[in-house]
Amino acid sequence: MARYTDDEMRQIFWGLGQHLGLPLYQNMAGEIMGEVRDETRDAAPTFIDSGPGRVVSSRARARSTGPLRFHTDRCDVIALMCVRNGIEGGVSKLASIPTIHNEMLRRRPDLVELLFQDYWRCRPKDEDGAFAQPYFALPVWGERGGKITSQYSRTYVEQSQEFAELPRLTDAQNAALDLLAEIAEATCLHSQFEPGDIQLLNNHVVYHGRTAYADDAAAGRARLLIRLWLATADSRALPEGFDTFWGSIEPGALRGGVPQRDGRRTPPPATLRRVA
Repeated sequence: MARYTDDEMRQIFWGLGQHLGLPLYQNMAGEIMGEVRDETRDAAPTFIDSGPGRVVSSRARARSTGPLRFHTDRCDVIALMCVRNGIEGGVSKLASIPTIHNEMLRRRPDLVELLFQDYWRCRPKDEDGAFAQPYFALPVWGERGGKITSQYSRTYVEQSQEFAELPRLTDAQNAALDLLAEIAEATCLHSQFEPGDIQLLNNHVVYHGRTAYADDAAAGRARLLIRLWLATADSRALPEGFDTFWGSIEPGALRGGVPQRDGRRTPPPATLRRVA
């Protein structure tokens, strides 16, 4: 890592990504290579301040030094490269979705059934822009061809409760999400990032989160991860109804990401070449 500047590391990571899949837009601002770092002191952060009485958005949580709850992103493969670490913390936490499902099935099959039913989610403005209908319904878990798939962020679920016209979460629905988090925490792998490490995750079967971290910017120890969301040619078929969020549920389809105003999910080839 000492041989390269941050910009050179972005070029290297971008080049590797081109061999793995197609990069997807990560928000309505056209971001295709995200920087996961503390933006709370930036004059113009990429997240929108939720304001008093509102749930802090997923993007605001990710762009701070705080912990991240277990969640999935909007891509077949999440690719992260550690450019630089802070002075402590920031440990990656990875949890197997099939393991969580099977353990919950052993303990509370009634709650398993709830997670295969719809939960209302919000479309955050700092990720999706302004939608005529800023919410949608989707199960936490789905099954197709004997394989479980999950699309989940508890923050999205909590933000949906800010809309008075949507049904309130039941005690049982919350209990199912609580048990999911409890089992994920108990069974997860803790993986400390080191500069130069690259982490590739199958988003459909692995939840990821992190512990809180601390920076020392004056000493050049400000944590920086760079992130790509990739659509891959060998991706799995997704469950019926998941096209609400993904755009397509067919295997190998160009899907996921944040559609832009022209409907694109990935930049045109000329743009892809210019980024590097």
